[in-house]
Amino acid sequence: MKRQETIKILTVIKLTFPNAFTKTTPEDFRLMIDTWDEILGDYEYPEVNAGLVSFIKTDTSGFPPAVGQIIAMIPSIRNDASVTMNALEAWALVSKAIRNSNYHADEEFDNLPPLVRKAVGNPATLREWAAMDSRTVHSVEQSNFMRTYEMLVKRAKDDVKLPPQFRMSLEQKKAEAIEDKQAQVNGDRASAEHIDKLMNELREGFKNETDSL
Repeated sequence: MKRQETIKILTVIKLTFPNAFTKTTPEDFRLMIDTWDEILGDYEYPEVNAGLVSFIKTDTSGFPPAVGQIIAMIPSIRNDASVTMNALEAWALVSKAIRNSNYHADEEFDNLPPLVRKAVGNPATLREWAAMDSRTVHSVEQSNFMRTYEMLVKRAKDDVKLPPQFRMSLEQKKAEAIEDKQAQVNGDRASAEHIDKLMNELREGFKNETDSL
């Protein structure tokens, strides 16, 4: 999902459950957007919107959903096109984005599929690659990207195999990691390395637990 789509989801929630947001400041809402945007990055807008609609239709509590509740309401396992895209195809998209990233890196980054965005990291990386020697980009950087992308694809496929309650736990722990980081004085978002380390620890724990059953 793109950030604007996350904002659209949260705006619908805010309008649907107005009483829950009476004490929410603009800064609180911005932090909420940051957190949800990070968590929902690997999902597509139509499925998240479908999850939200399902929640609203079945809710009797009158309280807005947590992000994990929306994920749990997604009607079927997502079919993320970038999961089935091989590394060379993914790099072809990145290579095309690089050519226009001297001045439009943010837009080019947002247009990439979720897992491709995650393998790239951020718009600044596209901007940096656009300024580099082309031979270096299409050798060293391409190799690093493809290795990272293949790892992310494998992880995404492994995560789909987890029982639903385990996938929800992963998302919840990810949210907690981001919120903890945001609570720090400098307000920086949790690093990808920190979140990735936490996710790996949780995956190993879940694997050991299921293997023992």
